[in-house]
Amino acid sequence: MTTLSMRHLAIPLFLLAASATAQTLVVPSVAAAADGNSSTTWPFDVAAGRFLYTYDSSHFTSNGVTFPILITGIRWRANASTATWTGASFPVTLDLSTAPGDYTAMVTTFDSNHGPDRTQVFNGTMTVAPGSSTTGTPGPFYTGLTFPAFLYDPTQGDLVIDTVHSGGVPANTPTPDAVSTAGLALARRVTTTTNPPPATGTLGTTDFANVLEFTYTPASGLYAGFSANVTTGPSPLSVTFTDQTFTSAPGGITGWSWDFDGDNVPDSSVQNPTFVYTSCGTYNVSLTVTDGVHAPSTLVRTAYVTTDNIAAGFTATVIGPLTVQFTDTSNMAATSWAWDLDGDNITDSTAQNPVWVYPNANPVNVRLTVTRLCSAPSTLTRSIVPLQSISQNTTAGNGLSSGATVFYDLGITNPAGVSINSFDVIASVANTAFTIDIFVTPGTYLG
Repeated sequence: MTTLSMRHLAIPLFLLAASATAQTLVVPSVAAAADGNSSTTWPFDVAAGRFLYTYDSSHFTSNGVTFPILITGIRWRANASTATWTGASFPVTLDLSTAPGDYTAMVTTFDSNHGPDRTQVFNGTMTVAPGSSTTGTPGPFYTGLTFPAFLYDPTQGDLVIDTVHSGGVPANTPTPDAVSTAGLALARRVTTTTNPPPATGTLGTTDFANVLEFTYTPASGLYAGFSANVTTGPSPLSVTFTDQTFTSAPGGITGWSWDFDGDNVPDSSVQNPTFVYTSCGTYNVSLTVTDGVHAPSTLVRTAYVTTDNIAAGFTATVIGPLTVQFTDTSNMAATSWAWDLDGDNITDSTAQNPVWVYPNANPVNVRLTVTRLCSAPSTLTRSIVPLQSISQNTTAGNGLSSGATVFYDLGITNPAGVSINSFDVIASVANTAFTIDIFVTPGTYLG
């Protein structure tokens, strides 16, 4: 990926005039006229899941697409195996964005792989028509989505393709074609087949790419765009907005009108303003731009900024016999705390960091509910054991036999000593009874 600073100047008109009609590009290009060297059930030959791929920008720039384009469609290709399918229909969402970093730097949290221009371009029903493929012949582009134009500039970063679907019938859909060759695939993925999908998935650590066909046109016109340095946090929250508008007008952008709080009243005419959200809430942000050539363009990001959205968190530390110190670690300062410390669904404490003495060492579910200003309550439940523990790193399956003696240096510093009431050992043979004698002796653990 080659990254340049975002620009708002005109793209040369002779470049954009190269073609006013839609064009197609197959990536990875090694599979443009040949079957890919691999295949996968993802994203649509599986019952459900979320499958986020990041494709290196070189898939575009190395094929001559070195300028902003409007992507209006993506199609997936079937693997070149002898197969037939009867087809299926299922709900799909498709989000596109420019990645915030290189495709090799993807993380397991799905949303963290998206850039600030993330746009849901499709939310509806995908239909896979009946079809067939033949071994040795590149399979057909068996299904695809068309959508309102997404502005993508390959010189600004890699492309994120994020699909979520449920209700697919694998037996009625083909196996998608793919490329896994190092240096050619130039894409990676984060996936889950859990429905509904969780916030995190499994990260692929080697290059892997579905074979895709993009429909696009060179960008021409005026397209408002912006990002923000932060979009959530405690109020008062200071947010700096960065204009990322594209225009093909020779004179560039001539005016900006920002509405930061969704009240349809302009708040700023500065290109890259800063706004302080002083109150708790969720806010729509919009930018309207003009360039003196095209009609004004407006981008509205719904629920883009949220303040005081608290998430509960806590730690538990055994500080004495059956005594536990709980510490609130929520993502921001709460205005109220409600602890259920003994698992009976009754609030036991409203302190921020309570201490609780337990009657025994049995595991117990502890629940913390926190609130902050107008934010909805957030609850976290964890199972804790009110005992201190000592671990000794003895290798599993270490070959000890009957009569063996193992010395552990526990290093007890409490003058009153400790009471050991459990000892975890795994037998080498299942369902075999054995006994353990424990002796506490002074001196060295060397025996």
